[in-house]
Amino acid sequence: MPRQEIRRDDDDHAPNTLELRNCKVTQSMPYLQLDTTQSFSGEEKAAFSAALADCYARHMQMDRRRISVAIRELGPDGLWRIVDDQPVPANLLMCDIRLGREAARRQALAEAMLAVCQAELGLAVERVNIEFTQHAADEMYHPTLGGFSPDWHPSDDQ
Repeated sequence: MPRQEIRRDDDDHAPNTLELRNCKVTQSMPYLQLDTTQSFSGEEKAAFSAALADCYARHMQMDRRRISVAIRELGPDGLWRIVDDQPVPANLLMCDIRLGREAARRQALAEAMLAVCQAELGLAVERVNIEFTQHAADEMYHPTLGGFSPDWHPSDDQ
């Protein structure tokens, strides 16, 4: 997956505006947490985190520096889902995101993130659930990026 180039806008009066491949975007605040029964090397986790952040930034048109990715290895007996009346090991990707993104955008993102889970970690997509929790922008604070995230508005996606 290609890396995205992100540069600060030359306008010092717009600290929350970035340029992402010639498209101005507004910073936001996602926290992506994968709970899994599998174990991965540090290199696999780093590659997955970068690919997932790139995927999220591309689909949500935002600065990837605000994205935090956690990978929690719960062990082979740590996470279950019932399939055909039988418990099977499962994976769950929790996405804490800014309030207001429409369902179609979240669905497209979910499908793309499933592809990243499969490509980077070899997870079977039918064993990965994705859940979105939406938050007001002032519920996430990033000291190195100026504090609270700005609220999301539909015009941010244009």
